[in-house]
Amino acid sequence: MSIERAQRCISWASSRGATIENVRAGVIDGRGTCLVRVETEKDARIVIPADLLLSKDNIRAFAESQPGFKELLNEWSFKVPLTHKRTLLLFFAWDRRHGSPWSEYTAALPDKIDSPVWWDDDGRLLLVGTTVEGVAEDKRAFTAAWLRVQQARPEASALTKSISLDELLHYTLLIDSRALMSKEDDAVMVPVVDFANHSSGRPPAPGSQNSAWEHDRESGEFVLATLPNVGGQELLFSYGKRSAGELLLNYGFIEGNVGLDMVPSRCITLDLSGDGNNNISNYSREPSLRLHDDRPPLEDVESDYIWYAIAEHIPELDVDQALFAGKPYEDLRRVFAESSRWPVYRFLAAVRAQIAVTQQIKRLDETENDERLCDAAGRVPSDVLTTANRVRDAERAVLELNLSALDTMREELMDVPEVVDWMTRRASSDMRCDEERYKGLVHRVADIMTRHYVELPGARIQPTSSAIHEGVASVGEGKSAVGVEELVSHLERDILPALANYPGPRFFGFVTGGSTPAAQLADMIVTAADQHVQMHSPELSIATIVEDAALCRVLELLKLQSSEWPGRICTTGATASNILGLACARNAVLGRDVGEYGFDGRSVRVIAAGAHASLRKAASIVGIGRRHCIECTNDDYNIAFDLDRLDSMLADNKTKSIGSIVVASFGEVNTGLFTPEMEKVKRLCERHGAWLHIDAAFAVFAGLCAPMEMLLRGLEYADSITCDAHKWLNVPYDCGLFFTKDLNVLKDVCSGGDSPYLSSSIADREDGLPSLPSPMAIGLENSRRFRALPLYANLVAYGKDGLAEMVKRNLMFARQIDLFLRTDFTASAFYEVLTPPADRPLGHRTQRREHEMTNIVLFTPKQSTKVDVDQFVGKINAQGLCYVTPTTFNGRRCIRIAVSNWRTGIDGDGDLQLTKRALMEAI
Repeated sequence: MSIERAQRCISWASSRGATIENVRAGVIDGRGTCLVRVETEKDARIVIPADLLLSKDNIRAFAESQPGFKELLNEWSFKVPLTHKRTLLLFFAWDRRHGSPWSEYTAALPDKIDSPVWWDDDGRLLLVGTTVEGVAEDKRAFTAAWLRVQQARPEASALTKSISLDELLHYTLLIDSRALMSKEDDAVMVPVVDFANHSSGRPPAPGSQNSAWEHDRESGEFVLATLPNVGGQELLFSYGKRSAGELLLNYGFIEGNVGLDMVPSRCITLDLSGDGNNNISNYSREPSLRLHDDRPPLEDVESDYIWYAIAEHIPELDVDQALFAGKPYEDLRRVFAESSRWPVYRFLAAVRAQIAVTQQIKRLDETENDERLCDAAGRVPSDVLTTANRVRDAERAVLELNLSALDTMREELMDVPEVVDWMTRRASSDMRCDEERYKGLVHRVADIMTRHYVELPGARIQPTSSAIHEGVASVGEGKSAVGVEELVSHLERDILPALANYPGPRFFGFVTGGSTPAAQLADMIVTAADQHVQMHSPELSIATIVEDAALCRVLELLKLQSSEWPGRICTTGATASNILGLACARNAVLGRDVGEYGFDGRSVRVIAAGAHASLRKAASIVGIGRRHCIECTNDDYNIAFDLDRLDSMLADNKTKSIGSIVVASFGEVNTGLFTPEMEKVKRLCERHGAWLHIDAAFAVFAGLCAPMEMLLRGLEYADSITCDAHKWLNVPYDCGLFFTKDLNVLKDVCSGGDSPYLSSSIADREDGLPSLPSPMAIGLENSRRFRALPLYANLVAYGKDGLAEMVKRNLMFARQIDLFLRTDFTASAFYEVLTPPADRPLGHRTQRREHEMTNIVLFTPKQSTKVDVDQFVGKINAQGLCYVTPTTFNGRRCIRIAVSNWRTGIDGDGDLQLTKRALMEAI
């Protein structure tokens, strides 16, 4: 804008009745043409009469004398509502071509505003992630849509067709940057007053605002006057708080880069149009949230939408009638503020605002190092790059300041009784859980889990009697809903203290592994992802591929080729795996699909060495019968086959057309010993057509330790194998493993007939994804959780070396207990060790001994002590230092220690000393 044009406009306005006192056009370095005082020490005043305003009413009155312009307005009134802004746009187009009474004013307006809407694609790309991005694109989209509409109308006037996109954009920027709002909230262009520059600075800082404008509703005049006792040659008035983005878009600069000592205009407007609350009938403003750097959040009239939005989350309020009823923002906020539940409303607003701010910060973060932006930064002029970076920095500063303030507000309000009461009552039966609430609950549970994890090694193994009784009593209390928050407190307070310390390092009962950090974290994801792993549909979920990958890694650990074991699946545990093993064996040895056609008078015998009780249960379930499970051993440990007797039994069964299943143990439950001479056992099975199943539920993983690798020999002879991952592989319950070389017989066993909606085809895929059998086609369950993920996590996180180190540590711990019981003067006088002596130290050997100690120590008080073993076990466990279980071996009641936890001994000899102490103090 030239000073000559501005001065002519001042003269024109004066001649048309405007009052202009002590004001002229001037030029200020760095700020261009503006209004200045003629005499700096005197007050200045401008009064623009109503008929000089570029308002909608004046423009329509002008159109009455200009038939062509009137036709243009009428033409567009049928297309879109002619708002004040759109009326001004059409006026500028007419004035540029035909002139008007305001031509002296419009001629003084800038020819171009250096807004990002004029930047090229690379420049605008630098604004991606900021609030400026959307506004800049909205301006272009609005004008482009207007242009498309007018050009699509054959009957449109020549003037309409002649308006270009650049022209519309320029007029839009002129209006957005220069229009003032009248008392009626109408956009009005005010000649002369418009030439005054704006400032957000506050007196007495140099360059701060020294003038103020007012619209007189009765006369329609706009008045600009200097403030009393505020100096400065240039006339500056406030345009309100504007964000750096708004300044850049509408004025072409960011305040603060012009060398003036003023308070930067820092605020930001977040678009909330996508928050799902846009159906509020009485809300007419843009859904937005205005944030500033110098005032608390949620107190700006331009943020009124937040109060309308939260009302939808308060069931007691009738959104359309009782609450709003067309009231303006100020009335609505007063309704909230005067309510006894005002803290609740503020809390909800803070949470909603916090989510919006967090999302915008995330968007800035995600686009900060976007490859497209980095490439564009190298192609744009340096001033464009600097400006774009300043927009990002200004927005981030306001966002982070407000996020901190909102967080403080929310934390303070959470302690207010009204908020606590509302959260408790609302949460009691409401399953909805927004991001903030869910995050808070997860953090609470994470704190509980972390404390449990940290305290686990030193915690009692067996809960106290009082904890048990209090837990039982709490389970029976009340029937009304308490809400998730109170549930978490109940679980922490009443349930967790009454649970056994199974995953602790000194729980030696059964064969119980712990749960490694990797497996625990993966199990959390299992619950959150909630996969239904029944069908192989990799285009929908890769859960089945992950499961198969985990199973293949286990086979690799056991030195088996996955290609030779195509029938593989995760089960609920060794019992389920043994059921699958005996069912497959049953079909194979009878040569018929028993599941489809039944036994048809045929029978099957299971001949075992050191069989676990689950094998007899499996025989019952698959129809073989528990009485048809026969032990065939000839050693003191009930683990080695009597090969001559086995040969005779197999031959007799074959003669009588009875099917034979041979079951070897790679880890007998009482001793951890392995069935020896597997090569001979396999030859007998082949000679007589028997199926060889190996129950390797836990001890087989002793073979991961290099000195014990020879234990894995003979595993390859099996037709099917049972394993458990929730034992020595230390994944959470439940996770068993089953492997077989015969996939077809496994599919026959698990077939459920035709269910078209549960198709499980394994035909070769054309999309490059693996072809696998669906788990429901080779497993017992049609409904399965993603139990393979924790197993996969352990295998990937720690690998063979990490698992081997854990196994070695457990083996050494068991050997140290064994040595203590055999050699300590007091212990050896009281206890008798029943497992075979272990080699010391644990050294590498190429040949496996017939009876090789693994991770179990079996012992008992000597018969001369006349101690009741079950009562004695109770004395050991009651101390809470460790936990052991009783068992029966060769007719004697015994005590069993099974070492299979990743934590055991990991932090030195503390676990060993506490275990020794428990064993000695019980004597």
